[in-house]
Amino acid sequence: MILDTTYSSKTNNHLINDLVGKSYSFFDSFKMKGIGSNKMIIDDASQILNNMI
Repeated sequence: MILDTTYSSKTNNHLINDLVGKSYSFFDSFKMKGIGSNKMIIDDASQILNNMI
């Protein structure tokens, strides 16, 4: 699934929360000493996805 998150909307926010869960609050992320992951590098993709990239 590809979702345009350039502008937030209630529909997109509900969909993201349903799929991956609610985001951490500022204080929760501070207590965990940061959250996140490394940059995702796409080495290869299907022809349809290459057209979108």
